Amino acid sequence: MSRHIVNTDLRGYEGPIFVSLIGRLRRALEQTNIVIDFLKIVAGKIPGFEKAIIHPQTEDKYVWFCGLVFRIPGVGEMIILIPRQEDKAKTEGSSFDRSIVVYAKGNITIHEIHDIIEVFAEAYENFLHIHTSSKGVSAN
Repeated sequence: MSRHIVNTDLRGYEGPIFVSLIGRLRRALEQTNIVIDFLKIVAGKIPGFEKAIIHPQTEDKYVWFCGLVFRIPGVGEMIILIPRQEDKAKTEGSSFDRSIVVYAKGNITIHEIHDIIEVFAEAYENFLHIHTSSKGVSAN
């Protein structure tokens, strides 16, 4: 079976790629119900963020909540695929249907992927800290 995504928005990406910081990102995202606008605000402050893709689909026919596309000019790009949060009771330890994964194309390295995920996870944690303390966003 091919490791390529077949959705036309995502054609040419290869993966899934799992990096150690996925757990940190998952924990940050699970603190609230994820909202696409929050993801775009946070990602938009990170160099290389290009766009959010709503409901991308991988070759296994799974429809993800969203994908966040980051580009490193002259190197390549990556997409962080964020699954749906269907298990609010966390019966299997997580509210997500499956793991957050990364797909990439071009010559982007695992180190570059790791760095982008680390910056995004930290920025999202900071965003939640600011907004849960000052604006009343409820954390789970």
